[in-house]
Amino acid sequence: MPIQFIDNSSIDKKKTRTLIRSHAAKGKNLGRTIDRPSRYPKKRQVATSVIANVEPPSNDEPEGYNNEGLGASLSIHRQLQEDLSTSLPFDVSWACRRLFHQFFTFVTVAPFPPELGKAVIPGKGPRPFLEYAFVDEAFFHCLVAMSVAASISPSVTRQETAEALRHLSRSLQLVNQRLAGDGDVALSDATLAVVIAMTQHERFLGYHNHALVHFEGLQKIIALRGGISTLVSACPVVAQKAIRADFDFALQLGSPTRFSTESVPGKATLDWLRQEYRAIQEDSSHTLPFTARINEDLRGVFEDVSILSWLVNDSAIHGLEVDHYDFHNLILLVGYRLLNARPLSTPIQATDHIELILHLGLAAMMAMFFLPLSLKTDIVLLKSCIVSAVTEQEYDDKDGRELLLWLLLIAKTSVFREADEDVWLIPKTLQTATQLGLSAWDHVSQTLQKFPWVRVFADDTAKALWDRITSFSRS
Repeated sequence: MPIQFIDNSSIDKKKTRTLIRSHAAKGKNLGRTIDRPSRYPKKRQVATSVIANVEPPSNDEPEGYNNEGLGASLSIHRQLQEDLSTSLPFDVSWACRRLFHQFFTFVTVAPFPPELGKAVIPGKGPRPFLEYAFVDEAFFHCLVAMSVAASISPSVTRQETAEALRHLSRSLQLVNQRLAGDGDVALSDATLAVVIAMTQHERFLGYHNHALVHFEGLQKIIALRGGISTLVSACPVVAQKAIRADFDFALQLGSPTRFSTESVPGKATLDWLRQEYRAIQEDSSHTLPFTARINEDLRGVFEDVSILSWLVNDSAIHGLEVDHYDFHNLILLVGYRLLNARPLSTPIQATDHIELILHLGLAAMMAMFFLPLSLKTDIVLLKSCIVSAVTEQEYDDKDGRELLLWLLLIAKTSVFREADEDVWLIPKTLQTATQLGLSAWDHVSQTLQKFPWVRVFADDTAKALWDRITSFSRS
């Protein structure tokens, strides 16, 4: 019997094509079970884990916090970064496992962007915060929900969203049981970690008021533990996350920070960098006249942000290094000092115009350091303050116009990332540059170097905007 080939594309009826495929399947493979290897890569090549050292757990860990499983959790942590089939301590579907894997790898492998690699290095900090996911059930369930909330993928399905809600509900149930039980368990490090995770989960979804409710509960637990300074000594990694949440709320809502600047660690690192920076500046004649006009607190923050820029920009020259954990403390300390010098909710009319745009520019600079750690974050209040300062104030002197140009370009690289925001940004930047007599990027770049400016973050975006401005001016 001759072999006959059938062109399915010429057959219009779907049922007929189905019958043909069904008949063809009844050949020599009928009844056989064929095991084919998965097309999903068994191993993934990812960046080296930042886990270099793990602190031993404290002696007063609560029930539900598996001390004996901590060593095993490190192994699971490393395996999870390589293989999605790694066993997890609690049940989770394959779909949510994928999102959990992506979120976990993003947060643990790349806490800071690679551009900071020469100055900010992995170090021997405290036990990683996410290790609680492998030893505390409430934290694990909350982290799965966070993984879905933080996903920027449009492929997240209703089923995955529903499962995330089930995990969040289970986490809330466990935490409520813990808070209603024994005092040592209710005030434990693990309980604090879960409440912080719940706060971040709500922030990922944009529910800042709901997140604030969790944070206020967190404050009460910390107060019962003896305050934030006590927590910094007892459990520094959880304290750092609590301080970070406080800073995020102050930046987002314009409110003063709840914790004091004195309680934020990082002063030793900052003092060391100040000493190194000032030793170099002694040989430089570079000074900015306007700094004599601003208040002492803001002038100090201006120097600190300049030091952060110098640390990154000149890392190949000075060779100084700060590990991830200490660097996070460092930018938190500078951020606290900045917001305490002038909360963002301060009316712009109540501030000297030089201090106003300098403060907003420094806030945009700090946002640039924090945004890689924030996943989904849109600092609406800071954007609004910048727009008001730029459009409602007049800057007639050279210092004011140079500061304004710096503010516009640094804001573009950090908070004004959408193309539709260029509608007002381009003409305003062009107007300011024209008033300063700047017509080429080289001249603009020289002006920007007078102020804090992280080249690896900002140069490409600012140059791209300038190219669009040049095209705009010629049209």
